[in-house]
Amino acid sequence: MKKIFLTALLVVGLTTFAQVQKENPKTSEVEQLSPEKRIQVQLEKISKNLNLSADQKVQVEKIIKERSAKIAEMKAKLQALYAGKVKPSNEDRALIKEELVQEKSALVDKMKGVLTPEQFEKWNTNREKNMELKDEKWGGKKRKSHSDDDLK
Repeated sequence: MKKIFLTALLVVGLTTFAQVQKENPKTSEVEQLSPEKRIQVQLEKISKNLNLSADQKVQVEKIIKERSAKIAEMKAKLQALYAGKVKPSNEDRALIKEELVQEKSALVDKMKGVLTPEQFEKWNTNREKNMELKDEKWGGKKRKSHSDDDLK
C-alpha cells in the first residue's frame, strides 16, 4: 500500500513539475526589450537587409519611432477599453482596427518615399513573409494582405 501511494505521489509530483513553464513562452526576445532597444534592433535588421544609406537610416529610424509611439498609444486605448467591467462595443473595436489599418497604410507610404523601388519591394516581401510566419506561429489565421495594390 505504501509503495502504491509513494508511486502515485511521485507521478503527480513529476507531472506537475513537467508542466511548469516559463513566465510567457510565446514572447520573443525582441518583445522583451525596451522600446529604444527594440527600435535599434529593427533599424539594424532593416539596414542590413536593404543596405540603407546613412540618410535612409536616419529617415527610417524616424519612421520606426513615430510608428512605435502610435502603436503604444493604440495599445493603451485598447487596454483602457478592456479595463472596464463592460466589454467594448463593436464600434470601439472597429475604430481601433481602422486606426491600425490606416497606420499600416501610412507606414507603407512613408517607406515607399524613403526606399528605392528595389529596396521597397524587398522590404514589402520580407514584411509579408514575417506576417505569414507570425500567423502560423499564433494559430494559422490568415490576414488580409496589405500589399501595395490594396492600399491605393
